[in-house]
This record gives sequence, structure tokens and C-alpha cells, in this order.
Amino acid sequence: MPIELLTEFKYKIRASMFTFWNEDDIEITLQATPAFLIYNQDIADDCVVLDIHELVASLKISSPAKSYLLTCECGYAGDVGITAPILLTHTKEYIYWDLDITHYRAILSLPYAEIPEGILRLIFPKQQYRNAIIRLVKTLQHFILNGVEIDLLEPQDFTRTYGAAALVESIKQEHPQLKFISVDEINPHGCNHEAILKYQF
Repeated sequence: MPIELLTEFKYKIRASMFTFWNEDDIEITLQATPAFLIYNQDIADDCVVLDIHELVASLKISSPAKSYLLTCECGYAGDVGITAPILLTHTKEYIYWDLDITHYRAILSLPYAEIPEGILRLIFPKQQYRNAIIRLVKTLQHFILNGVEIDLLEPQDFTRTYGAAALVESIKQEHPQLKFISVDEINPHGCNHEAILKYQF
């Protein structure tokens, strides 16, 4: 029997790196990282992301489907220890994510990472799940169109992988004329701007 966990779909929009093209042309890479039950927020390999296109597709499923809703920022799930897709099902009121513990152990929080084997079933209330994903997509669309306001960036808004958080204050001081930073990329790699901007709800 699956281990069933009723929870809410939660995420964080974070930045992974800056790209310096020239003195006044700095861009930022964004990604949505999981912040819901079972995910290890202190994971050493801080590269796990939610695939935006797979999330939007999950709102429209009519039959069980397998999907890499969680993957690596590079686009290859195996690089963060994810070795199988999530089984996605739904009822009138709930969305279900079934994760095989043996294939997701690398990203699980305690005590779930210590369970020898089995299925973790995340049960999301369908309306909350839908609202959260729509809010996520609309926020990313806003950043793509308008950039990210540099004065609002704080070190905690960055992943730990590339050390970009250490650059925030120096960028603010050395580029006082820079008010907004354009978005270079949305991870996972290959999740292009045009496709995200086409989503309408």
C-alpha cells in the first residue's frame, strides 16, 4: 500500500546564477524549486527544479500518466538522483503524485529517505494545486516580460550551487543604474520563454 500524504503544492522561485555579458548587461537564470512535504530543503545538490511545461500539462490529464515533474536544472533528472518518472493520477477533488522511494531517495527529507522501499503518494487538493501552478506561471511570465527588480533580490533567493548569492550586494553597489535584471533562462534548461508566455488561463 502507498504511504499517503495529504499536502499542499508549494514552490519557491529562486535564481541559480547571473550571466555577465558586459558592464551594463547582466542577466539572471530563474527556476521553481519544490517546497512541499517530502522534499529535502537542505539537499547538497541544490539543482532540483519543477518542470513548468510538465506542471501545466498535469492540469489537463484525463488518464494516468508518467511524468518527470521533478528534474535537474540541466534537464536530465538522473543528475540529481531521480531515476524514474512520477505516476500522475487524479480524481474530481485531488491530484496524486506517486513516487517510488528507491528512485527518489536522493531528494527526500527524513524520515522518508530512510524508508527501505515503497511508494510515497502525495495527495494535492486539486483546486489549490491548480491555483498554485497558475500563480507560478503568471509570476514567471511577469519576470520574463519585465525583468527582476534588483533591489528586491536577497541572498536567500538563490540556490546554493553556484554561489551567486555572494554577488548580490556587489552588483547593487557596482551597478547603481541597474534597476531590473533581464531573465536569461528559466530552468530546466530548454524551457524557453516563448512557450511560457503562450500559456493563458
